[in-house]
This record gives sequence, structure tokens and C-alpha cells, in this order.
Amino acid sequence: MAGFARVVVHLGPMKTGTSAFAAHLSMASLDGTLPRNIIYPVNDHWFPATSKIVKHHDLVEIAPFVQPDGTVHERRTTVTPAMVEEKLTEVAHEARRRGDTTVILVCELADQLADPEQLGARLSAIFDKVDFVIVARQQAEALPSLLGQQARMWKRKQVRSLRIAPFLRYHLTQHSYDYSYLWSKWARKGSTYGLHFVPYVSGSGGGNALSQNIFDRLGLGTYPLHPELVAGPRIHTSFSRLGMHMLIGAKRLERAIGWLPGGSRLAERVFERFLGFCHAQPRRQGDKFVPWRLSQGDRRKVVDAYRGSNSRFRVSMGTDASTPDWTAWFDTVEAS
Repeated sequence: MAGFARVVVHLGPMKTGTSAFAAHLSMASLDGTLPRNIIYPVNDHWFPATSKIVKHHDLVEIAPFVQPDGTVHERRTTVTPAMVEEKLTEVAHEARRRGDTTVILVCELADQLADPEQLGARLSAIFDKVDFVIVARQQAEALPSLLGQQARMWKRKQVRSLRIAPFLRYHLTQHSYDYSYLWSKWARKGSTYGLHFVPYVSGSGGGNALSQNIFDRLGLGTYPLHPELVAGPRIHTSFSRLGMHMLIGAKRLERAIGWLPGGSRLAERVFERFLGFCHAQPRRQGDKFVPWRLSQGDRRKVVDAYRGSNSRFRVSMGTDASTPDWTAWFDTVEAS
């Protein structure tokens, strides 16, 4: 007799612990130590990954979200919706073969780029139960973390400054970390899926504690921490203010000399050397290392920009906003 196949999709947003969540599950899946009642698709169960941390961003191909202006996010991929559904069908078949099994996917782009009803319907046609997870991280922590990540990515040429104001303005137009907007988009009556908003309070145990919180809310038992990652360094390390300015300076150099033959490659090599310096700096300085952080003034700008959204989000959640973990989240946001 076939078992019950459930799928859980971590929708993001970015910088809400998705890399830590995916890293442990990826490595446990690759070395065969995941519990038998959990499948995290890697290797033949999904599409080729560029690193050991496997995420499932191609999932959005089966349910792209049409923005209010009528545009759809363009993704450069050879993966078609039919290919995604074929992979999902194969995974669901394996889940039923094993018995009552949960398939976990991480698609941190989906909170913005996927259509809720369409994604829920497509997955419900393949799996017996569908659950979506959205993690809420305080915006004054999430936005600078995202800015820092993009500053240290060579292909993110548009990030040439640590100024939060223009970065904040852009992401407000995109509804990034606007949990009131995400609630109105995903929490729909009569939907074919379950929805779980999970609070992420910085300093309350880090990404591993958050991952366990997600598992607790979904009744999945003990989150499978991988020993190599528990003892290892952070997946995304923080850089110093000096290091961040060095990386941004290399991007500016490319803008200045990129028109010369070999200019772009030279600037990229400078960037790569600076990146090596940034990674080594925390080890060299030890306890004296100071990571880049927003100034109090810039932090206040972010808090004030999202104050109205957070208030509406709290009202929308109803009695759930009064649970101890959500009370701590809202109290921390308001005290920032």
C-alpha cells in the first residue's frame, strides 16, 4: 500500500537562514544520514547544483508570479516547467514507496516570484499535502545582511556603496521583507496548502535553532544537524567595514577601466584578491575583529520604514501574534 507523500517548501525570503537550513539537509542527504521519512532532493532527484548546498530555485518555473505591472521575473535557465514537474513526480513516487514521507524543498526566491494559488495547486496535484514556510527576520538585520552579501558578489555590479538609503528605497518597492504584503499574498482562505510564518529573532541561537523551530512547527522531529557543519565556520561570514569598502572599490575600478582591453578581468582579479583578504581577516584578528554593522542612524531608517508594515502584519496574524516567540519578535523589532 502506498504511503502518504507530503511536501514542505521553505519559501524564504533571502537571508533568513535558508543556507544553513539547506546545507545540513544537503550534506545529510548526500551522505545518506537523513531519516528515512525525510527526502531532501539532491543528485538524480533534482537538477545539477553548483555547490554542496543544494536549493530548488527552479521550482518557481511551474508557477511564476505576475507582478502588478504585468511583468514576470525573467530567469536564465534551461529548466522547463515540464522538467520540474517530472522531478517532483519522481520524488513523490519515492516518498510513497518509502511510506509516510516528507519531501523538503528550499526555494528562497519563491516568496516574491511564485504565484501562491498556482504553486499550491501544482504541488497538490503531485503530493498529498503541501506546506509552505515563510521566515520573518527583523528588517534591520535582514537588509544589511543582504547588502553585505551582494557587496561581496562580483556579479552584483550595481552595489557600489554601503549606503543603506538607496538600497532600502529599492527593496521597499519590491516588498522585500514586507511581511504584511507577504501575508496578504500567501495567507488565502480556501487555499490548497498549509502556511506557516516562523519568527527569526537574531541572537536567539542562530540558524540551527531556527531550523529546529521550523521542524517543530511542522512536526518533523529533530532537525538533522550535520557534524561537519556544526563544528565548522559560518556559511556566510561577516566582513569588516574596511573589507567591504575594498570589495566595493574593486567594483568601482571595473567601472573606471572596464572599457580598456583586459580592464574588466584586471578589476575582477583585484576583487578576488580583496575577497581572500576579507575571508582571512577574522582569523588573523581573532577577538579584535569587528564586523560591519549599520550605524544607529541607518538602523533607525530601516526600522521606521517598516514600522507600518509590521503593525499591519501583527494585526493580520491575530492571536498567533501573542505567542511567546512572536511576542519576542515584535518586541525586538519595536525596540530596535
